[in-house]
Amino acid sequence: GGSDKLNTSVTLNKLTAGTRYMIRVWATDGSGVSQPIEKTVRTEDDIPSLPRLLRTARDIENGVELNWLPPVNPNGVITSYEIEYSTNSAFTTISGTVLTKNSSTHYNWTGPEFPTNYMRVRAVNSAN
Repeated sequence: GGSDKLNTSVTLNKLTAGTRYMIRVWATDGSGVSQPIEKTVRTEDDIPSLPRLLRTARDIENGVELNWLPPVNPNGVITSYEIEYSTNSAFTTISGTVLTKNSSTHYNWTGPEFPTNYMRVRAVNSAN
């Protein structure tokens, strides 16, 4: 008789970044099905999509209140947000940056030097 080679590997495509998956494998032959082996894996993080609906309200003393919605595709665990401000809408020159201390989608920017110009927010995870 010949030697049958079994395919014992498979590539899983189009998995979501930063996601935990449980993989279960079992063998079948003419006499039945084996007990499965299981393994939990997590895909690597990827750059998050942009936060949504940045809103400002100037109702706090000496500052501005920023609110936004998290990205549709976090591609991992969001650890913080980076807020950049610039004197021009193209952000060709960045005037300054603030990194939030957590994943809250709210930030009160207070003090004598709060930005009165353009602001944008990006999400931060382990991929960036």
